[in-house]
Amino acid sequence: TRSGDLLSFSEVRADRVTVQSGATVEAAELMLVATEAVEFAAGSSVRAIGVSDDQFRIAVDAGLDPDAPESLALALVSNREVVELVRAPTGTASVIADGALGATGSIVLDAPGRLDVDLANVALAEGGRLALGGDAFVLGAARDGLSGVDLARLDPSIGLSAVSLRAEQAITLDSVFDLSVGTLALDAPGLVRGRIDSTAVLSVNQLTLANASGQTAATAADYAQGLSLSGGELVLRGTGANGFSLDGFGGLSLDFGSILSTSDSELVLNAAPGSTVSLGAGRISATQLSSLVVSSANALDVAAASVSAPTLDEASRLAALGGSVRLAADSITLGTEILAPGGDIELRAGGGLALNEGAVLNAAGLGGLIRGGLDIGTAGGDIRLLAESGEIELNAPGPIGVQVDVSGGTGNDVAGAGGRLSLSAPEGDLNLLDTTSLRLAGRADAGAAQAGFALRAGGLVGASLGDLLVGLGQGSAGGSGFAESFRLEFSGGTAGALASIDLNPGDDIRSARIEIVSDAVPIRVASRLDASGDRAGSVLLAANGDVELLAGAVIDARATGGLAKAEQLQAVDGQFDAGHNGGQFEMAALGGTARSAASAEVHVGGTRVGDAGTLAPDASGRVRVVQV
Repeated sequence: TRSGDLLSFSEVRADRVTVQSGATVEAAELMLVATEAVEFAAGSSVRAIGVSDDQFRIAVDAGLDPDAPESLALALVSNREVVELVRAPTGTASVIADGALGATGSIVLDAPGRLDVDLANVALAEGGRLALGGDAFVLGAARDGLSGVDLARLDPSIGLSAVSLRAEQAITLDSVFDLSVGTLALDAPGLVRGRIDSTAVLSVNQLTLANASGQTAATAADYAQGLSLSGGELVLRGTGANGFSLDGFGGLSLDFGSILSTSDSELVLNAAPGSTVSLGAGRISATQLSSLVVSSANALDVAAASVSAPTLDEASRLAALGGSVRLAADSITLGTEILAPGGDIELRAGGGLALNEGAVLNAAGLGGLIRGGLDIGTAGGDIRLLAESGEIELNAPGPIGVQVDVSGGTGNDVAGAGGRLSLSAPEGDLNLLDTTSLRLAGRADAGAAQAGFALRAGGLVGASLGDLLVGLGQGSAGGSGFAESFRLEFSGGTAGALASIDLNPGDDIRSARIEIVSDAVPIRVASRLDASGDRAGSVLLAANGDVELLAGAVIDARATGGLAKAEQLQAVDGQFDAGHNGGQFEMAALGGTARSAASAEVHVGGTRVGDAGTLAPDASGRVRVVQV
């Protein structure tokens, strides 16, 4: 059955189809299908002649057609290009290819059961496509009842456009081979080490990984040798909940200009215990609203690739809009770009987490998009950095530094809201190794919801809290990054990491909701904490110890919108701006003393007027001091 460029099968009458020894077939295309087996006997020859620019897809899937057989073996030798093979195989049908096969376009040998093929007898023209599929096989010679697909037997002088391998079980790598191919596509639960006796090195223009079967690759019992994969692009096209695993290799090294997903995917990278998995990437992203997870039981070092990522145009940025990227490993070091505009980025380390020079986490919304004649911006996304039992290091000497952005996209007609940035090291410190080129951005145009920031750490080492504030667009930088909410929480950290939380003159914070919390050390404020605005905000200072407002401290939680005098009220479309209530300041010292210098200022006034047209008696906000 053909629908557009898609070919599917609704009725197959043959149980077995065999090309006998001595038989020679030459045609533009030969397609053989059977419910039990397709066989090319030794001594047979099938060759597709002529050249065609036609491209098509093949679907071998009982789910697509209720009349389709559940078990189907397929062999295709064609002068056309098969650009996609879709199937959800069941049954035990097999393909056995001992004869000579040749084509100018494509050769497809795919079965839900056994696949046996001698690739020395397979000849494709330059730019041809080879697709092989079976239940389970090794890349190498057949052994132990497993079929063998020995890619080393392909002619390396012929450059193929694509080689696709599909298996229901993890593919076992038994041999090292040199493959001249544009795209290598693996659709299986994973690729695991077999009997290789040296590091396997494979370089292709594009490597695509998928796991349509949804099966799980068994965890390796031991680890040896290594695997090095490199190329221009690594694409994950949907791996199901169990992901695609690279396992059993003593060392793992991946190096690609870009790594991206086009459907929800997880790449599982497990090497020898105690070793570090090396992941080079010019850029990591998830497209088409997909999620991409890269996980490892090892330490994960993610650095810039030897090949640069392609330049982003508007179409590429739009494709990545709303995507989700997550890295999860024993420890994580990052020095490259992760892109998820308006989406979600999470780095979760069991131990420590480090953002080094060149680390760019970009979840900012897109701006300047013209839609329906309007200039709009999209909302910023969320970025979460979590070191479960170690510290978070920020090392940004320049020139790129460390850049983290959850800003909303700009728009003259509709502006995007700011996102959220959170850093959490509950059992470790925030280590500011170098803040020279540290930029943690979270802003939005006026009128849009602003961004939020939260830090939870044991202590602060390296540079000062003031240096961190500058990196956040606050403090002496004079900006107002993260103007929706701003929370700092410290538990004390390692010995000597934090004696007190000191906001010195110039360490100003401006945000609608400001919270500074300490579980173990005093809080001392000599700067301006500004939560004022059209509608008043709130400021909280809470410590297990002393809380002190020093000379020069200003706490401002006033409402500034509206008018406080009745004679200034102006009618706008019959409505009056009656102002707003003041804000809130809370100062809590648990097990310590709450005190304030005489010159310190606290403002919680409001602008709301009552029925009499004068400032309402209850318009002012609230000041609450707790000392236990």
